[in-house]
Amino acid sequence: MTETVTEERGTTKNDQWRERLTAQERSGVSVRQFCKEQGLTECSFYAWRKRLSGQGPVRFALVERGPARQAPATEASLEVFVYRAGD
Repeated sequence: MTETVTEERGTTKNDQWRERLTAQERSGVSVRQFCKEQGLTECSFYAWRKRLSGQGPVRFALVERGPARQAPATEASLEVFVYRAGD
């Protein structure tokens, strides 16, 4: 999935909607009221909530670098890869 970067703040649409979803949760008001106050449609709100909730948690994998048949070293050389479910 590609993300669109907005020129305003250099953030992606996904980031902007995550912020809106979080703001609604923290506000304590209904989705209907929040959308009305923010000038959003409920349809867009629910579509983005569904879209972003489907990304799942971030997972990490540690991968040993170097030759496969190397004697154990005192320091392991590891690389961290970050991937999201569904990517």
